[in-house]
Amino acid sequence: MAISYFDTKYFNLLNTQNIQHNPVDALLNWTMIQIRLVLLLIEIITVILLGIKIVVDTQTKNLNTRIVDNDLKLSYYAKEYEPKLIKIQEKSNNYGIILDHTYDVALVVNEIYNLIDQSIAENIVVQVNTPNILISGYDDIKKLRDIEIILKSKANYIDKKTIRVQEFVSETDQIYQVDEKGKLLITGLINSNAKKINLSSLSNI
Repeated sequence: MAISYFDTKYFNLLNTQNIQHNPVDALLNWTMIQIRLVLLLIEIITVILLGIKIVVDTQTKNLNTRIVDNDLKLSYYAKEYEPKLIKIQEKSNNYGIILDHTYDVALVVNEIYNLIDQSIAENIVVQVNTPNILISGYDDIKKLRDIEIILKSKANYIDKKTIRVQEFVSETDQIYQVDEKGKLLITGLINSNAKKINLSSLSNI
């Protein structure tokens, strides 16, 4: 008669031992469980820190790459465009100086001719070499003498403190010994009222 595997029976010949758990065993078991939990927590924290480090390292690498790229761009711009910008700035400053010393000459000349006696206006010559003004004429001595007085009192576009009579020569009538004609030369400087563009006002815009 054949005996199959399922018909086989096994017997434990060792004596059964009854293990009694005392408080010390329970404490050791609890301690081991806590240690395993701490180790697991340490492993989790280690993985998290490793992930954070990878992210930070990646961001730092990308930032360094951007810094290098920006440095290269700045170097290129400094070499290629900075000289051009400096020239533009110098031209702008030069234009500002020119505009700051540009005067409306016609305004000054018209004022002078409007202030002097119209009967001698055709004999008066006004020359302007900004900011210098030169007024010369040959006519009635009394009317010529009034030119200096009226310019110092009513001129708006001439610095009144700079008005000077450089030459005043009278001619005496040989018959009546009376001064009738004379030669006059007056100089002065144009003031800021005659400027075409007031740059100080533009800077406030």
